[in-house]
Amino acid sequence: CGMPKQPPSSKPPKREHKTWNASGFNYSGAAWIRLRNLKRQISPLCELCLKRGVLTPFHTIDHIKSILDGGEPYDIENTQTLCNTCHRIKSAKERHRRTKK
Repeated sequence: CGMPKQPPSSKPPKREHKTWNASGFNYSGAAWIRLRNLKRQISPLCELCLKRGVLTPFHTIDHIKSILDGGEPYDIENTQTLCNTCHRIKSAKERHRRTKK
């Protein structure tokens, strides 16, 4: 009669984890990960703090011109390394500017 059937698994099938933002950009895609790793090597400090003479390790690779605002997602010239504080401030300013339109 063959092998006995196993009961169906109660676990849902595994899906690849993807991190999307409001613009639909996939931050877990291979192209972004390669760009992010290159930028991390080039600039390990927060670029905005560095302009003020403060040495702060970066936490986030940020798009200078947001993808929502038409920024190029895979252009390394459109990226900067930011600490948490600088990233929160920049993002808040962008959100505020968008809501005023």
